[in-house]
Amino acid sequence: MNDGRVEKWLISANNDFIAAGNLLFVTKEKIVTNVICYLCQQSAEKFLKAYLLNNREPFPRTHNLELLIEKYRKADQTFPDLDIGRLTSYNISMRYPDEFRIPTLEEAQVSYETSRIVRGEILLRLKIAENEITLFN
Repeated sequence: MNDGRVEKWLISANNDFIAAGNLLFVTKEKIVTNVICYLCQQSAEKFLKAYLLNNREPFPRTHNLELLIEKYRKADQTFPDLDIGRLTSYNISMRYPDEFRIPTLEEAQVSYETSRIVRGEILLRLKIAENEITLFN
């Protein structure tokens, strides 16, 4: 990982993923599902953008994960099929009160799993171990 920008994207993506996991695995009465879904969306988006940046593939300023995966597949057609549309929707609907709703625990769990898959695929393809992008020992 020789590009400092890629490393920053990966660290930020991984931090969002870790924070979502920390929130998901607290006492059930304290789970904040809207924040988990938002962080999972952010993590997936940043991992995809890091991959594109690493491969010198330009990407638009977007939160649309389907569009980012489409650009990703131009460089690598082997990305798994994921139902990522719902995860994309959490970028706006979880941040702004006009769109706000509380996702179910199941939605938060699915979001986390989808984000985990994206994270794993990107780290695998970039040949990067998690300990290379974590702030923790």
